[in-house]
Amino acid sequence: MWDSFLYWMGEATLWDWIWHIVAVVVTLYLSVPGLWWPYVEKYMQKKKEREAALKQAQAELPKSK
Repeated sequence: MWDSFLYWMGEATLWDWIWHIVAVVVTLYLSVPGLWWPYVEKYMQKKKEREAALKQAQAELPKSK
């Protein structure tokens, strides 16, 4: 078992290490909702505000015949 692991470790390139480290960091970040959920809530709130402003602006436009 260790022989195959050591063989794999010897064949790993720098790109393999970078890719795995980035994947672990992203996985850990997404596994803690308290880190990313506030940004999602802010986005949803701003989207609702933009939609409400757009509806109000369309309601204030004069109706064309």
